Amino acid sequence: MQGLHFAGGLFLGAAVLATTGPCRATWIPGMGDIPNGFYFTTEMDPIRVTLAHHTYGKGDPVPLAVFEMPRAYIYLSARHSEKDYDELPSQIVTDSIYVVMTYPNGRPYSLALSDRDERAFAQREKEQAVGKKSTDTFRFVRMTAQISGSTPNAHDLATFRPYKYEHYVDDYVDGHGRLKHYSSLGAQVYLGEPGELIRRVRCLRPEQQTNPVFYCDYHTPLSANVVAKVTFADFRVNGGLAYAEERLRAFKAAICRYIACD
Repeated sequence: MQGLHFAGGLFLGAAVLATTGPCRATWIPGMGDIPNGFYFTTEMDPIRVTLAHHTYGKGDPVPLAVFEMPRAYIYLSARHSEKDYDELPSQIVTDSIYVVMTYPNGRPYSLALSDRDERAFAQREKEQAVGKKSTDTFRFVRMTAQISGSTPNAHDLATFRPYKYEHYVDDYVDGHGRLKHYSSLGAQVYLGEPGELIRRVRCLRPEQQTNPVFYCDYHTPLSANVVAKVTFADFRVNGGLAYAEERLRAFKAAICRYIACD
């Protein structure tokens, strides 16, 4: 989702969404188009989600976390094809779910599209940053996230401790705090320490080439077995680490109402 441009017709989309139930949608305002469709609805009935580790032919999936979440948050599931399911089942077993909400109140994005208060907040944020166009309104309040099950070893080592890059790491300091930093195939990666809110950030462009409307991915642990990759505007040109931490705290405050977070 990183770097996608805000799609036109926001308010028409909001009017249509206000009347839709659970269904496939090939286009979500501001999030582009996927031919196979999203699951995107304003319905708030609960979905029972089991995040599991799939062993690929070596046995049944191993459950890592089970929780219930309102349907309106979830727009994709890693193991549920829109070709096979017209609507997301009420109970799913999957590797990952993909959710979308708004900052600061953690409201499902589908509901926020028709909320005038959210629009007013987005407009204020838009006007405060250089280079933000009128079509970018919701980019600064929208947060998407991939929520995945992960074993503790994979959670700590594979995702957050890329030891093979240690020789290339330097310090990134912005006045609000410190992260480790290195470049990987042109992308810029920033690492926090174990136990910190921000564990890993990945931005596609160097800081000198970025823009306030571009996105970065922010990894944060929810528990020993659940990790979130949250996507929102580039912290480096939108307020620094304080900007990123404030949004991650808002994300966790919303999502941890449904997931047992540490």
